[in-house]
Amino acid sequence: GLVSASVAYTVWGEVKGNAAFDTGDLYYNLSLDLPFELADFSFSAFAGYYDFEEQGRLVPGEGLSYAHWGLSASRDLGEFGSLSLNYEQTDGGGRNVMATDDNPNLWLGWILEF
Repeated sequence: GLVSASVAYTVWGEVKGNAAFDTGDLYYNLSLDLPFELADFSFSAFAGYYDFEEQGRLVPGEGLSYAHWGLSASRDLGEFGSLSLNYEQTDGGGRNVMATDDNPNLWLGWILEF
């Protein structure tokens, strides 16, 4: 489909002594995929939110939960795989212990399956 949504729950993790990514965390995700088959291009967008069970255990008063989002444009290259241009960012900034970098991230991706 064009739209998908998911919720993930951390049942058990191996990060001890850390509030995030251990147990009881929730991750919400909503994504949109738009294929343009005639031009071999596809576009996608997503938004996600990490909701950590034990807020502020690392630094009192600072939240650990954060949102992130991204966009991607990819092109099918036939037997050479696919190439993508990607953008991703968080709402972290200096106020968030887990997502401290709210700068936009851009990268090229190449996938080749064999």
